Amino acid sequence: MECKIENKKNRLRQNLLKLDFTDHSRESAQIKILFKINQLIESYQPETIFTFFGFKDEPVIDPAIPDGIKFLYPRIKDYKLHEMDFYPWFEGQAFTTNCYGIKEPLVSKFKEIKTENSLILIPGLMFDYQGNRLGYGGGYYDRYLSTHKFKLKIGVCFEQRIRSEIPVSENDVGVDVVVTEKRVFYS
Repeated sequence: MECKIENKKNRLRQNLLKLDFTDHSRESAQIKILFKINQLIESYQPETIFTFFGFKDEPVIDPAIPDGIKFLYPRIKDYKLHEMDFYPWFEGQAFTTNCYGIKEPLVSKFKEIKTENSLILIPGLMFDYQGNRLGYGGGYYDRYLSTHKFKLKIGVCFEQRIRSEIPVSENDVGVDVVVTEKRVFYS
């Protein structure tokens, strides 16, 4: 059964249509997504925001950070085990690019950050109305989310990538809310 689900997921990944955007409309969509994310930040008043550097067809987001809120980005901890941690990154601070081509904070020390009063922004190739997520297939976010509890898990993608249903396996961890340029919906 698990093998059939993975095959369905891989077919979805392979058949993804290239996003139909001009540079201007993509930028406009990202601004609308950012506006909706900032509204959620205002509403939930987190201590920390766990976010991401946009990759390939993911939105590039840079929320306005209210004073006193920590801002963290993922960094791969172990490629073989598909594990990651989150680290602070500040404007002007150096970053590196991992073997997948994803930007990461350049750090030397890890300090565990409490997540209970935090929001996490999670990229996805696709989301469905139940909050299920289809990523690139490495399981990094699923592993991280299965061991860390957040105030709110926010999926982020373009409206073109919303589906009524996507295949789910037992290790997949869904999100509480999905934000696109057109709407915010709770799962």
